[in-house]
Amino acid sequence: MEVFITNLSSKTTTEQLQEQLVPLLKSSAIETYNVHKTVGKTHGFLTIADFAVALRFLQNVQKASCLSAVSIPGRQAMFQQSNKPPNTRLLQVLQKEQKDSRTRNAAQKIGRSKKIPAEKQKDEIPISSIECGRWETAAGGKDFVPYYTLSTQGMVSQQSRVLKIMLDHSPKFELGFDLHTIRSLATSKSLTGNYTFTVALNIAPSIYEHQTISEDCVFDIGPSKRIPRFRETKLPDCGQDTAGSCLAFRFTLRMPSTSSAHVKEQLQYLTSHRVHIVRQAAPAKCIDNRDFHTGVTLLNAVLTRLNWPFALRFQVQKLWANALMAPREIQELLSDMIALRARAGDDVLGSVLRRLCLQLQVADDHANGISHARLIMRQQETFLQHEPSITSQRHARDEMCIHSALVTPAGIYLDGPDEIAANRVLRQHRERQDHFLRVSFRDENEDRLPFDRDVSNERILQGRFSSILRQGLEIADEHFDFLGFSHSSLRSQTCWFMRPFLYDGRLLNARSLVSSLGDFSSIRCPAKCAARIGQAFSETTSAIKIDPSLVHKQVDIRAGDHVFTDGCGTLSKDMWKLLRGQHSRKDQPTLYQIRYKGDLVRHAIPNVLLTMHYRCQRNDLA
Repeated sequence: MEVFITNLSSKTTTEQLQEQLVPLLKSSAIETYNVHKTVGKTHGFLTIADFAVALRFLQNVQKASCLSAVSIPGRQAMFQQSNKPPNTRLLQVLQKEQKDSRTRNAAQKIGRSKKIPAEKQKDEIPISSIECGRWETAAGGKDFVPYYTLSTQGMVSQQSRVLKIMLDHSPKFELGFDLHTIRSLATSKSLTGNYTFTVALNIAPSIYEHQTISEDCVFDIGPSKRIPRFRETKLPDCGQDTAGSCLAFRFTLRMPSTSSAHVKEQLQYLTSHRVHIVRQAAPAKCIDNRDFHTGVTLLNAVLTRLNWPFALRFQVQKLWANALMAPREIQELLSDMIALRARAGDDVLGSVLRRLCLQLQVADDHANGISHARLIMRQQETFLQHEPSITSQRHARDEMCIHSALVTPAGIYLDGPDEIAANRVLRQHRERQDHFLRVSFRDENEDRLPFDRDVSNERILQGRFSSILRQGLEIADEHFDFLGFSHSSLRSQTCWFMRPFLYDGRLLNARSLVSSLGDFSSIRCPAKCAARIGQAFSETTSAIKIDPSLVHKQVDIRAGDHVFTDGCGTLSKDMWKLLRGQHSRKDQPTLYQIRYKGDLVRHAIPNVLLTMHYRCQRNDLA
């Protein structure tokens, strides 16, 4: 939750505000938080990871006068819940810090005096099967529900802060769990008498396939040849995106003559005591394997019958795609969503669902499940009803709310809608904002796909990423096709997708929209053609329409071989005021870069701010 603090002195800094808040936060047992205060402003922000803890903090601070040292003289600092949802990335960082803090505290209580003697320590633990699934609520408790099972022998070991699982499948597969991404680790005894341990992750693991040794499948790199490893998108015989949306893995151990305490100590040794390991009771019954994609199909069928708009269906898919809830749990929650929509409408339901996605965490053995989700929905509905409606503010930049998706080797994760700077295409179809999708292609940790000379990324780049660019994406039962990219978005591995819609009485899809941007048939170089098309997707702060009759050519001022104007002309003061937009005079830039009829135009502003120059190269501006 983001807490809005008002009546602060404009000279107060972030450090001074944080120093005054520390006693209040300690009294509420809050250790993970973020404080931000801009000098010159009379308000600040306090972000707390846990929503319920933040509510208790608000109740405590409203009963006591505080922050007199940093507040406006004669006025008391006021605390209230912010109208805007907290930053998604900041909230994830705080939740990760809170999880790590709890793990360290638990490890300190347990102590490290119970380490296994050196002669009994093992660098590997044998396993007999692997299951991929989710922690789901059932009968008021949490159970591990498997959606994929592979009966194969293997070994669990640690290598460079990574929990590595080698599967003796044909061919061999390898899973890598970064120790920093492990949310929880639980041990239990199955109904068959074998011990198991279940790992819940924050992000999907790295999956590799080891090729068999032969002369035809080795990497000839350097003086020696290496057996190739291919980065994979899924486990053998597993559905696509299952490992990305089901972030819990259960392993059955091949250690018959052992005890639960010994299993726990072995796992603590392999995880370097970074993860707190809990012991769970044996399950009362065996849960049959379920098909994850079947549950998704049934949920989409229900949403189709309800005829919900895309914005609502997008938020519902975000719940299961981001591994926050299972499709079966979402179906149980649909009755609450339907009732909320009937009471408050689509906008309130969309805001509540988006805030729900921000407050929920990836499901593990400690999550509260459906009851916790219902509580958050009721709290957010009450907050939105009692708070005044947020009026649209005037921004210096022309921004639009756009949905986004993150494509990784193992999954597709959704986010938004967020405000981003508009471009030429978005301005032409401003009323169809939800028909455009901003898609990024990254690794599981949202970084660039790393290069490793011992690992081939061909199946990721030429397989998964390329197929999505060619065939499109299915989001909320809608098909999105690749549209284009700008030069800056290409560097960040981000591009635009869109779904068809009616425009001027005809169906407009990605291909026809690109054709409407201009005639690119004379450009034979693919890179140059992509660059010219990408100009329409460049983010611009503002846009104005110019009557072609007001534009005329001027002859450059030359002296011998020197060109002094280089295609620059003048711009009227009235036109400059339109171009200035919402920028104040003191914040006005001194240089503009403008695209006019597809050509690059740079406008330099002299000190008098009365004339501007533009550059015309080859286009006919008449």
